[in-house]
Amino acid sequence: DPESKAVQVFKKVPVTVSQFTSSLEISSLEVAGRVVLNDAPRVGKFEKQRLSVVPLPTRLASNENPVSVYFEIYNLKWNSFGKTHYRVDYEVETPSGGLSIVSALGKLIGQRPDEQSSRITYEHEGQTANEQMHVNLTFPETTGAAIRVTVRVTDLLDSVDNTRSATESVELNILQ
Repeated sequence: DPESKAVQVFKKVPVTVSQFTSSLEISSLEVAGRVVLNDAPRVGKFEKQRLSVVPLPTRLASNENPVSVYFEIYNLKWNSFGKTHYRVDYEVETPSGGLSIVSALGKLIGQRPDEQSSRITYEHEGQTANEQMHVNLTFPETTGAAIRVTVRVTDLLDSVDNTRSATESVELNILQ
């Protein structure tokens, strides 16, 4: 816990999607206190290939420390060159607005803040049908606010008006 400096215990195993489905899927969103890119894949409880994802099970964040949201995308389609092309939309809803989304890699397509939410869209290209993603969130000078983060992934190689999409949400709170 960032406020009390108490140790947290993480017992929940993240939900993954069956490898036998062909529909576009997204894993549960994991709130992380830290996401680190490693030089090589590692094996361990919080290791996800080349990423170390240290969970924040309390889902409590502070104004001083950014929080990461980690997720995985499954069953993207490939083009004739063996590449994937997809869009990730992030929406963050707060009672007071003012939240910013940072550290999302990809081509920025648009951003639209309003009083109650911030939305940002990135386009990505990849080489595998399954992708790992994370985004860092920074917070305004707000305390006790409930934040709702929604991630929507759309496969842009879908031949029917880009209708293959998947959505997940998670809630967290901001401490002083």
